[in-house]
Amino acid sequence: MASPSHNVTDVLIIGSGPAGHAAAVSIAQNIHSIVVFDSQEYRNERATHMHMVPTLDGKHPQEFREAAKENTTNHYDFISFIDTRIAKAEKEGKLFIVRDAQGFAECWARSIFHCLFCFGYEQRGSASSGILTADTSLPPPLYIHVARNALQLSESVTTLPIERITFGTFQLSTIT
Repeated sequence: MASPSHNVTDVLIIGSGPAGHAAAVSIAQNIHSIVVFDSQEYRNERATHMHMVPTLDGKHPQEFREAAKENTTNHYDFISFIDTRIAKAEKEGKLFIVRDAQGFAECWARSIFHCLFCFGYEQRGSASSGILTADTSLPPPLYIHVARNALQLSESVTTLPIERITFGTFQLSTIT
C-alpha cells in the first residue's frame, strides 16, 4: 500500500472506540496519515457487552477493541496507534465530562449509562430514567428528542441540568 510521502501527520484522533476507528479507516481510504491516541481507559470498560457494532452486537467491548485494532493495523500501514492519555487538548465545541459526584463511579455502566441508544433497550421497563446534561450540551430540540426516547423506555423521565466542574445547584423537572 502506498503511504503519504511527507513527514507531517494529517489527522490526530483521540480515542480508539468505534467512532475513533471508523474515523481512522474512513480517512485512511483517502491516503492520509493518522495517529490514534488510545488512553487505555474506556467509558464502557465496565460494561459486559456492547451493541450497534455489526458482527459484535452483544459481545464484550474488549473483543471489539482487539478486533478493530488488529483489522486496522493489518489493512492500513499509515495508521498508527499511540497508547497514551491526552491530558489537554485545546478545542471548541462540546465536552464530555464524567461527574466526580458521590456514587457516580460505582453506578457508571451499571445504572448510569453513557448512551441511551446503546443501553436503553436493555433497561426498558424501569420505573424512571434520567437525563444529565451540563450547561447547554444538548440543543433544545435534541434534548426533547432524547427525553421522548427515554420516555418510551421508562414510566417517567427526570432531567437534571448541572454546572460544569463545580457541583452548583441542582434543578429537577419531570416529564411524564
